[in-house]
Amino acid sequence: MTSDNAEAAASENREFDVHLHVLEHGNVSAAPCYTIGIWERSGKTAGLRAICHMRPLREALPAIAKEFYKRAQPQSFDIKYPKWSEIAELVKHLHAHGVSDSGSAADILQAVFMSKSEPNKCRSPARTMAYLETVRTRIIKGQV
Repeated sequence: MTSDNAEAAASENREFDVHLHVLEHGNVSAAPCYTIGIWERSGKTAGLRAICHMRPLREALPAIAKEFYKRAQPQSFDIKYPKWSEIAELVKHLHAHGVSDSGSAADILQAVFMSKSEPNKCRSPARTMAYLETVRTRIIKGQV
């Protein structure tokens, strides 16, 4: 796994968190061979995955380099924004709760998603994110 270290990202360096298990196979008559595995964790389980088996060092090192290359591939992801229809019931419930904090939360959610100039029209995801940034800035400055 690659690191999310901000300094490493800023300098275009990459940091790898790889746990290797190396077994050297001794051979009196020839150069030693190596079996190399990588410890992997997925969910609640962990396991050892072999990346080379009984290879001389000149063949074992490229197997490690190949793992670094695979782990360095950028991972893309989609940001999914909730729709007003998905949170409208929550806003209704918060307004009905009768507590001022709940009403404030409902007002903020409604303001984030609904356009003030066109009350029946939802904001675009980009405008929603811009509005959230404005609200965040106001909160930091103590204006909310």
